[in-house]
Amino acid sequence: MNINKNTKGLSEAAILAAIICILGIMGLYIPFLSFALILIPTPLMILGKRYNIKYSLMALIVSSVIITMVSNPLTGIVSVLVPGIAGVAMGEFLKRKFRPSLTLGIGTIISIVSTIIALLLILQISGISVVEQIESVLNESFAVQEKLYSLSGADEETIATAKQMLQDLKNMVTMSIPAMVILMGFITAYVNMFFSILIFKRTKQKIEGFSPFRYFRLSKSASQGIAVVILLTILIGYLNIVDNQVLNFNIYILGVLIFGLQGMAVIAYFLRYYGVMNILKIFIFLILFLTSMGEIIVVLIGIADIFVDFRKYRKEKESNS
Repeated sequence: MNINKNTKGLSEAAILAAIICILGIMGLYIPFLSFALILIPTPLMILGKRYNIKYSLMALIVSSVIITMVSNPLTGIVSVLVPGIAGVAMGEFLKRKFRPSLTLGIGTIISIVSTIIALLLILQISGISVVEQIESVLNESFAVQEKLYSLSGADEETIATAKQMLQDLKNMVTMSIPAMVILMGFITAYVNMFFSILIFKRTKQKIEGFSPFRYFRLSKSASQGIAVVILLTILIGYLNIVDNQVLNFNIYILGVLIFGLQGMAVIAYFLRYYGVMNILKIFIFLILFLTSMGEIIVVLIGIADIFVDFRKYRKEKESNS
């Protein structure tokens, strides 16, 4: 029995390693399919959930070696091995039947750390700074924009204003890199969790899925963690350890995203509770998304919900969306 299970596990590990290689090659060599790289952890999660961590580790190592052979060691490490670590870990969490939210949270942290490791490896091995690369691309793009403004016959004042706007945009993008790394870690973990759960449900395997978005709420520990991060940010800025402006800007972006998400969940809950028509729901969300006042309202609702928990005092009407 164990021999058959081991044989089956090895066979599936080989198949899923081949799938990882296909995803890696598609993402690396077909420009419009570069998004395929984000799905590399999914096969490892499936393998880890179905069998155990040794099979997912085996598939990760084999696929990393193959990608290294068809490209180069740095590409193999950065594109497959580093993000694959999150897939191996999340697969083990799924097997141990951790709550989806806990698996997502830990997976996000591992994805963020993996991304930072990948950026440091790129810098150490090739000497290429990702920040400098982004700045270089932006400078080239802005140079083209400036030429277009000049050729259009615009007056000097208009050109100067456009240049300042482009410079402000470059500074904003550069400063927001830490927030983008954190956001990318969350997106990577969520997308792979989503597809893994979808595949397991399609194959009739028992697995706990995510609760509907309208129930999304930051846990007490998550809220406390965010509060600690904000306090540390204030402290670091006060001690002038790093650029206070960059820290504040990134905390602002993450705060708006996190509390905005919770605010949208509260609004979605009550729109369903009161039986609002779908077309009207879409209109309300568009207004909230596309206006600055709407964004502020959503974020404030998200912050207030941490302390009040608006949904706790309502019993949702069971009806189809």
